[in-house]
Parts: sequence; structure tokens; C-alpha cells
Amino acid sequence: MNKALLSFLLFCFCFPLFSQEQDTAKADTLSAIASDTVIIKAEAVEKYNEGISAFNKSQYEKAINLFSQAITIDNRFLKPFFNRAMARKETKDYTGAIKDFEHVLKNDSINLDKVHYHLALIYMETDNPEKALKHFSEALRLNPKMAEAYYYTGVIKFQQNDLDGALNAYNNAIRTNPDYAYAYNDRGSVKREKGDLKGAESDYISAIRKDPQLAFAYNNLGTVKRKMGKPEEALQEYNQAVRLKPDYYIAYNNRGVTYFELGKYEEAVKDFSKAIKYNPKYAYAYNNRANAKYKLRDYKGAVEDATKAIELDANYGYAYLNRGIAKEMLRDKKGACKDWEKAAELGVKNAEKYIETSCDE
Repeated sequence: MNKALLSFLLFCFCFPLFSQEQDTAKADTLSAIASDTVIIKAEAVEKYNEGISAFNKSQYEKAINLFSQAITIDNRFLKPFFNRAMARKETKDYTGAIKDFEHVLKNDSINLDKVHYHLALIYMETDNPEKALKHFSEALRLNPKMAEAYYYTGVIKFQQNDLDGALNAYNNAIRTNPDYAYAYNDRGSVKREKGDLKGAESDYISAIRKDPQLAFAYNNLGTVKRKMGKPEEALQEYNQAVRLKPDYYIAYNNRGVTYFELGKYEEAVKDFSKAIKYNPKYAYAYNNRANAKYKLRDYKGAVEDATKAIELDANYGYAYLNRGIAKEMLRDKKGACKDWEKAAELGVKNAEKYIETSCDE
């Protein structure tokens, strides 16, 4: 049994990136009321105002119907098109929303920055990043102070692995709105990916100062501190994250990783178990709990947890690797080698070392 090679792999996550949760829909809808210059039929205005009332009560289907009635009465009235698009966006009728927004673009000359902005959000949601970037760019041309458009440009750039582009976009978002907590958080994540841990730490701290209720910023700060070799401080940040969000399974997972690295395996098992409690389909937590159980010499439990991770993600190469390690400790050499072969097939390079040293030709 080649104990020299036995080393499990854990997974720790910074989350969430791209976490803008501001609901700009209602604000944009209300701001669109008072700018028509043509004389609109009173009946259309009445239906429109009823639609606004329904929208603000989150009665989106009713709002769509009322805005449609306003348009039928007087199709020169452009605000119902804009706000029907907003309501359709809320109901995920993206095709209808795009059609209404494009009608406004062709026929109006006001609020067009908002139209481009919301079109961009739709294209983000429907996985069309290039169109989204085009509309964010147009929104910013019309309104260079729209911090949210810079922010989401950063989101897309990050997703495209354009770290410099993302960093520039987040810089602009923060320059435009110095209190933009989400932008600080996500800029911190870009800096983390670029290896600037100190810069990332500073940005996560800024995000927390701007909004002390951002649980994910505490989680991200904890992960950076762990990477900087400050595990006790990392634990404090994770503690704050789960205090703010008691079902924050990713923070429990990350705190468990920190306990594991400190050699506190029982505490690690407890945290991985909490992560699983709040998200039973979280494969990484099962794999990590398998690691901790292995350290506690609960090899059977390690096999069971690694198996569950594989059931949740059949392509989870490291779970196969780790299950093989635990099986070897149970003297199931055949099963171990089979798992390592699968891990190698899935691209886990370490698996080849186990095969070479422990498996027969």
C-alpha cells in the first residue's frame, strides 16, 4: 500500500461573483412616466397608470394586459411599450420584451439608455454576451454615468476570461459610483484571479464597508485570507458570512476547508455536513467530507461520500481519485485501480502515479 502518495484534494470556492441584486426595473418604470410630449387619449393614460400600479405590486401579467390595452387605445403612446417590455422581462417573455424595447428604440428619443441597458440584461440572461456588450456600450454612450452598465460589462468580460477588460469595467463602475459595493466585491475577485491577493483583500474589505450585509463578500474575504496564510482570520470571516446567511452552504464548505487545513478534521466534517444539509446536491462538499473522514480513518465513510459525489457528478475526476485512495485503505485494490483509471480518463494527472505504483499491468 503506497501511503506516500495518499493525498486528498479539497475544493474551496469564492462566491458569488456577478452578484448584482439591485432591482432596477421598478425605478426605470416609474422614471418613464412623465416625458411624452404628444397629447395622449385619456383612456390610454388611465389604463397605463393602472398598469404601473399592477407592476409595482408585482402583478406582471395584469400589468402586461393593461399596458396592451393602453397601446390599443392609442399606439402613439410609447411608455406602455417600454413598461410592457419591463413586465415581460419579469415574466421571462424575452422575445416579447425585445420586440417592445426595439419599438421604443425606433420611435422614441428619450430613456434610450435604459432601453439599451435592459436589452443588454436580456441578452446576458439568454446567453448572448456579444449582443449584451453591444447594448451596454450603447447605453454608456448615451449615459456615461450608468454605473450598472459598467458593472455588467465587467461581469461579461470576467466570464470571457478577459481579466484586464473586467478590471477596467469595474474601475469605471466604482469611479462612477464610489459606493458600489458589488463592484468592489467583483473587482476583488478579478484581482484574486490575477494573483493580487492583497488588492483583492482590500476590495473585499471596501465592499463590506459599503454594505456590511454582503455575506458573500465576507466569504470571499475569508478565502483570500486563507490563501494569504491567515487561517484564523479566514475563519472569522466565514463565521460572519454564515451569521448573515445561515443557509450559506458555500461558506460552510469553505470554512470546512480551513478547518481541514488546520488539522481540525471533526470540525471540518461538521461544516461539510452543514453544506450538504443546505444543498444536498453539492458534490464538492461530499468529496471534501470524504477527505476529512479519510483523515479520521473512517475509510468506509470516505468511500460512501466520494460515491455520492460521483452520483451527483459522473465526471468528477477527483472524486474517483479520492474514492480509489480510500478503497486502497480498505484493501480493495481492484476497486481502487478501477477508480484511478477512471480519474485518469477524466484528466486527473495524479491518478497516473497511483496506477503506476499500486496497480498491476
